[in-house]
Amino acid sequence: MNHKTSNNITECSHITVSIEVEPDNQIVSSLLSLRPEVNSIIVSKAEFLQNMAKSIATANNLQIMFDEFGHPFFLFKDQAKKKRLVGIEAIKSHILAARAVASILRSSIGPCGMDKILVSPDGDLTATNDGATILEKMDVGHPIAKLMVELSKSQDEETGDGTTGVVVLSGALLQQAEFLLERGIHPVKIADGFDQASQIVCRHLDSISEKYPAVSDNKELLIQTAMTTLNSKIASRCVRQLAEIAVDAVLSVANFETKDVNFEMIKIVTKPGGSLEDSMLVKGVIIDKDFSHDQMKREVKDAKIAILTCPFEPPKPKTKAKFEISTVEDYQKLFEYEQATFVEMINEVKKCGANLVCCQWGFDDEANHLLMMHGLNAVRWVGGSEIELVAIATNGRIVPRFSELTPEKLGRAGIVRSLKFGTTDASMLAVENCPDRRVVTILLRGATELIVDEVKRSLHDALCVVRNLIKDDRIVYGGGSAEISCALKLYSEAEKAEGLEQYSFRAFSQALEDIPLALAENAGLLPMQTLADLKAVHVRENKPHFGVPSLANSVGDMKAEKVFETLIGKKQQVMLATQVALQNMAKSIATANNLQIMFDEFGHPFFLFKDQAKKKRLVGIEAIKSHILAARAVASILRSSIGPCGMDKILVSPDGDLTATNDGATILEKMDVGHPIAKLMVELSKSQDEETGDGTTGVVVLSGALLQQAEFLLERGIHPVKIADGFDQASQIVCRHLDSISEKYPAVSDNKELLIQTAMTTLNSKIASRCVRQLAEIAVDAVLSVANFETKDVNFEMIKIVTKPGGSLEDSMLVKGVIIDKDFSHDQMKREVKDAKIAILTCPFEPPKPKTKAKFEISTVEDYQKLFEYEQATFVEMINEVKKCGANLVCCQWGFDDEANHLLMMHGLNAVRWVGGSEIELVAIATNGRIVPRFSELTPEKLGRAGIVRSLKFGTTDASMLAVENCPDRRVVTILLRGATELIVDEVKRSLHDALCVVRNLIKDDRIVYGGGSAEISCALKLYSEAEKAEGLEQYSFRAFSQALEDIPLALAENAGLLPMQTLADLKAVHVRENKPHFGVPSLANSVGDMKAEKVFETLIGKKQQVMLATQVARMILRIDDVRSMSDNSSYPEIE
Repeated sequence: MNHKTSNNITECSHITVSIEVEPDNQIVSSLLSLRPEVNSIIVSKAEFLQNMAKSIATANNLQIMFDEFGHPFFLFKDQAKKKRLVGIEAIKSHILAARAVASILRSSIGPCGMDKILVSPDGDLTATNDGATILEKMDVGHPIAKLMVELSKSQDEETGDGTTGVVVLSGALLQQAEFLLERGIHPVKIADGFDQASQIVCRHLDSISEKYPAVSDNKELLIQTAMTTLNSKIASRCVRQLAEIAVDAVLSVANFETKDVNFEMIKIVTKPGGSLEDSMLVKGVIIDKDFSHDQMKREVKDAKIAILTCPFEPPKPKTKAKFEISTVEDYQKLFEYEQATFVEMINEVKKCGANLVCCQWGFDDEANHLLMMHGLNAVRWVGGSEIELVAIATNGRIVPRFSELTPEKLGRAGIVRSLKFGTTDASMLAVENCPDRRVVTILLRGATELIVDEVKRSLHDALCVVRNLIKDDRIVYGGGSAEISCALKLYSEAEKAEGLEQYSFRAFSQALEDIPLALAENAGLLPMQTLADLKAVHVRENKPHFGVPSLANSVGDMKAEKVFETLIGKKQQVMLATQVALQNMAKSIATANNLQIMFDEFGHPFFLFKDQAKKKRLVGIEAIKSHILAARAVASILRSSIGPCGMDKILVSPDGDLTATNDGATILEKMDVGHPIAKLMVELSKSQDEETGDGTTGVVVLSGALLQQAEFLLERGIHPVKIADGFDQASQIVCRHLDSISEKYPAVSDNKELLIQTAMTTLNSKIASRCVRQLAEIAVDAVLSVANFETKDVNFEMIKIVTKPGGSLEDSMLVKGVIIDKDFSHDQMKREVKDAKIAILTCPFEPPKPKTKAKFEISTVEDYQKLFEYEQATFVEMINEVKKCGANLVCCQWGFDDEANHLLMMHGLNAVRWVGGSEIELVAIATNGRIVPRFSELTPEKLGRAGIVRSLKFGTTDASMLAVENCPDRRVVTILLRGATELIVDEVKRSLHDALCVVRNLIKDDRIVYGGGSAEISCALKLYSEAEKAEGLEQYSFRAFSQALEDIPLALAENAGLLPMQTLADLKAVHVRENKPHFGVPSLANSVGDMKAEKVFETLIGKKQQVMLATQVARMILRIDDVRSMSDNSSYPEIE
């Protein structure tokens, strides 16, 4: 871009500037606004000047100008066709954009505010009612609307809370400003009046605030203030627990002398799965990694931690250089150098006294093995922020080189332990009991990733609020009480004012009243009546702490309800909202009822959100009903699959692969679900599967039934947040009642039959029901083999499931040992090895190669021969090392060529190659062997032992597997599953996994409830009785929850071919008349069945998890009143 001033025009009194840019460039308008003396801007192109043929001399028309050569040109491209909005009309156009943004957030304010779902172009979902997050994720196009986004962001950065309120207040100020503009008041006068009003409001907030000194000793105030913030979030069901976590975290890192809180010392870690109640505060650091080797100890007590930022590999020069090797000797030297370096690094770590290595970088399997072999635990790929927190918490020093390690630089921790979650292999490390107690980590759990992410945002707001109260220990009361008090103050100041500012004061006062109006509207109250009642209380009784209640009353005492807000946050909200309102006064009257189409200052139409004209959106109650419909559609798919008579589904992938199953998690995982609400149901089923391993179908069916009942309550005019809160209370009653009707079976290790019957209950609904007893016994025996009854833990990593299509289900078996899905590497090797001594290798049968990248060139025949001889000698040396240690079987993770294979066979050694990493670790554990990374380290003590290793043949094919049996460590077991087809075998594997999880759950909590829908009927009757006692709106939610629970036995009866309603009526009669909570839907043709006599058991832990997860998702969906997609695709595919 070239800027140049034309000095040839001397006869004009003004300045002419020529800018060689595109005619529409924004610099034109910028210069006009910045330099009023510049009233003529020349924008031209060379080719345009050449094509000009006519000169129009019009002195007062700035559209056509002349250069020093008399050539005509246009000031702006096509300016004659443009209608430009200026002055008041331009301001109104700006306000329209700002108010449109505020209207989006209005329904999200307060404890009864609704959530929004935002869909990114990649299909990622965000569910939130946090104003800053909503606006950040939205694709806002208008520059004025972007200012509102920046407003919310500024509030979030300054105080961490009130991001929704500040935008709503700014929008209300602009609405009032428009009314004043219509009355002819100049916008500058309005702005000055608003500025004075905001100062009056801030002074009044100071006067009505209350001081709570020594907040460090007044923990309850901090908790109540945090609860006020959390009550408007999805985390409201655990509001007290999360508030206490937030307060404890802030108090741990707060400096009360400087009134400072270092948020960098508070780490928040999320783990989807489980319930919100599982969230916890750890005084220390949680690292989102596990120990690097499965054979390392699961916990390290009195940890001495070497904190490294250097990798476990030979050091490399930073200068790029070409590395060439020309001789075999140099090749060997390089390899030996690397090996020596590894050993030297290990020795440096051990010499300083460390027993745990925390490394920022990764290291290969050889280094990992060496660490394990030397008794050192390690964790690799630790993030930069995490490693810094570990160093601070443990008082350690981050070391960039091994040579700098000293005992003084080691970090100390009382314990470093591995945290396991549900049935998955996911683990984290907790570094606890550290010297520096300022570092804390908050671990958040929740049904789905969507819920956990929103809880994280909510907790961040709570942390910020507590921090603000430490900075300034003054509070005001919430529920709109402070706004009403300030509004009344401004009314009185307006009566005293004599100038135009009196109108601005009244307008500002009415804008403040928009906050309690929105709160009342969102709470399902009559907004104007509620505001009138509150103003009357404020004026008549002089009680500035009365505001909009969260219950059905018209007024509420916020002081008695302990609804606090920080003074610093409230004042920041007023000041920021005023600042933005002063910049954005406008709304176009012509488009007052159409917020989609906007106009810029040139009169050009645009959309507030990109491509909004293509999108058909539902908001409010209609949106909630639409979401419920999507969720129910998913639930209806699974409804016919529940219970022992449930039907299977066949799912066809885009590649034509088939999956036949009635497992809810598998069905939903394989479905191509596009609707964001339907994706929530998929996440729900996945969470149930990860936490308990069973009940994945029931949890979705129950959630769909809850939402169906919620729709009926919405039709009756009950606010969705009231329904959600009622459901939450109902779920707590259900969980308590499940505890009361459960039966305890102590010493389950001695009561094997109970475990088998519980596993059979799970398997009866699967394709494997024809061999239900056999598979149940296999599952129980497998779990009992690996269970630790002291810690009530079951290590599923010690149970391997292998499938082999062909044969029948009855051919399935449990092997006490390991089955390797490979055969011996040579056909002439023996088919079985008795009294096996196994060399377990992670090094290949080939000459060792250095890890350093180098170019190896051979230029002579002699060197070529040397290389060949070196390789042959290496092969022989490897064989001799194996034979010398006494091994008669080689188990190798890597492959080896035919020459090495032949040599092994010739020396009478059996071998198996390409054994997977998980398999070779299980072989090492089962045989008490050590995994060896180098042949030179082989010793008799490191060999694994097994009574027999034999080849298993299947049918007429060449397919074989190896069974390693009669091992010293009987904890490792393998389940071999057979079946007619791969489709059947895969489904049996899923079924057996559920059975294993159920047995595991019964070991963790040895209480059971009875199946067949009996527990659901008993809980439904309990809720009916509680509904009769309730006096508020929750009674309707209790009855609705009760009817949703009845949908489970109804579905079971329907799938069993019974009359659903008649069966339910008969069962309820038995429950009420005979007080027998163990009667449920039978699998036979009877209308009622005694589940206790039929031995139909379910675990209490699984049933409670099902209820809690279903309620969490139903609550979330009920709180979402808007879905905004940032992609071009506005519609979602129908779920058929």
